[in-house]
Amino acid sequence: MSQSDVLNVWNKWKPATSTHPLVKSLELQPSGWRFVPVTQNDAGENFDYKIGEKIVTGCLVGLTTDHNNQPEGLSYIGYDPTKTVFYPHYGVSGSLALGKHEPNEAICVVVSLRDGIAWQNAGGAVRIAFSNANFTELVTNLSKSGISCYLPLAAHGEDVCYIEMVSKLAELEHVQIMNMQCTISMSQPDELADYIQALPKPKKPKSEYF
Repeated sequence: MSQSDVLNVWNKWKPATSTHPLVKSLELQPSGWRFVPVTQNDAGENFDYKIGEKIVTGCLVGLTTDHNNQPEGLSYIGYDPTKTVFYPHYGVSGSLALGKHEPNEAICVVVSLRDGIAWQNAGGAVRIAFSNANFTELVTNLSKSGISCYLPLAAHGEDVCYIEMVSKLAELEHVQIMNMQCTISMSQPDELADYIQALPKPKKPKSEYF
């Protein structure tokens, strides 16, 4: 799937506003989101837009990108954010960036959309990977590009596989674990905001090659 194909589909949709029902329901910031409107065919009947066999009419749409912010795909979000539909429809392609990420600023990387929304609403910049495999690839590529990453250790509570994955990724340069004692999405916005402000800039680990 080419970047132009992705952008052609992305440009079909209108920007979301603060009045969109899903923006309100998911408590997210509308900036950077678009939505799939209800449309009608020539007979005046409602026409549903589909990705594969899944109806995405009314969904919010996010543009997913690679670690260099180049378009990769689209994520269609409904009322259940755990059931994201992706374009191309065969799986996750790229990650979803939320919040303003300044150059040379550390960025939080998470798997779930709920964690990403909570982190952005608290004032942080975040990338949502949607899957463990994509999470590993994204963090590895960001690290190689010299972008500092924070990884929340307790993002999935007692998920042993996730904790092992994060602990392994913490061996990379420019990567640091956040030892949060509760999940991001369950934290209060003011508590998360204070946590974000107190985060030190990740230090580059010492290397035996230098």
